[in-house]
Amino acid sequence: MKFKMILILIIVSLILSNPVSAIALTTGFDGVSAYRRTGNCVYYDVAGAEYVTNLRNALASWFTNSFNRTNNNAWESDTRIYAPTVDFFAFSGHGFRYNSPYTLRNEASLHFYTLNSSTPPFHTQENDDRANATWSELSFNGQPLKWITAHTCNFLTNGGSWDNYNKIGRMMQGANLILGFASTMWLDSREGTIYGWNISDGNTFREAFFEAAYLCQRNKGFTITARVFGWVLAENDRHYSYQTGAPSFENSPSSFTTWNRTIN
Repeated sequence: MKFKMILILIIVSLILSNPVSAIALTTGFDGVSAYRRTGNCVYYDVAGAEYVTNLRNALASWFTNSFNRTNNNAWESDTRIYAPTVDFFAFSGHGFRYNSPYTLRNEASLHFYTLNSSTPPFHTQENDDRANATWSELSFNGQPLKWITAHTCNFLTNGGSWDNYNKIGRMMQGANLILGFASTMWLDSREGTIYGWNISDGNTFREAFFEAAYLCQRNKGFTITARVFGWVLAENDRHYSYQTGAPSFENSPSSFTTWNRTIN
């Protein structure tokens, strides 16, 4: 009886000491690898599908996976239909900078190769709107979606423009953090495993992402900027302790900021 009372007190103490105690957080993933060999893209194949699969496996002890859509089954519409239904969503694959040759509406995008269909023919135009999820098409609502990872080039690059900064911000409609890059980066599938282990070990999402990026992105011959954009109060979110009730960016832009990790 005494042991049970001590156990109850410990559990209550943990709950009271944390804003939220995670019990049944969910994950969802979209990863694309076969850009050229299957999708006839101009851009080369990368390890996007492998990255999200590694990340899913590394998080399996603490998160329940809802979907893991890769290659032919990874569609641009997933970012609007499925991503908002989970707590943690990650995309890995190619991404276009806001001023790339294939930009749409002068916005960065997550790049897919299908036209929302799992059967051929696949698209051959990189700037087809049906294969690119742009800033203005994405709305991360915090109910339940709280943490978004964009393991892709340039999704959080604003080029010093406040207009671009605000476009990025307007994706935040209640979510806590977007974790990504503000530069060209290197898709290394091992980074998914390290990132997931770091989260599972109790590190903050922000530091878990930065540390994984540092270990896998360094010594590539160019400077890489890992960036987290998000709600100031969510800086120390962990899988077992996190903030809820984030405002929308439009209602409270001063409540949001960026954190950077420069990797040489």
